[in-house]
Amino acid sequence: MTTSKNKYHIHHKEIIAWAEGASIQILMRSTNEWFDIVYPSWDADRQYRIKPELTEAQQRLIRLIECAADVQSRIEEVKAQIEREGEEQVLSDTASELSKIEENIQSSMVSARFYPWSSKAIEESL
Repeated sequence: MTTSKNKYHIHHKEIIAWAEGASIQILMRSTNEWFDIVYPSWDADRQYRIKPELTEAQQRLIRLIECAADVQSRIEEVKAQIEREGEEQVLSDTASELSKIEENIQSSMVSARFYPWSSKAIEESL
């Protein structure tokens, strides 16, 4: 679609980037959130953008947040297992596993240099 003022499609920059392999996102007006879209229709009345790349620090922070969520999930599993099997048995079975998890967290925090951002701040910065 072209207009009299502009000989290019309204989304021509995004279309070219997509053709060259860039990821494209579409804005959902109802939630005001950007979502990945594999095959954009390039409607003139919709908003598209080239998906922003996360910085290395943001990528490390996301990995750290995911690791923390995994640890929390495992803690809940261990609590449930303790209720079923008894504390002594579970503690002996999971001591080495928890030690490895702790090492992974410490390693992630060192490599991330503890960036004081929340996942919401990352989303807002995009």
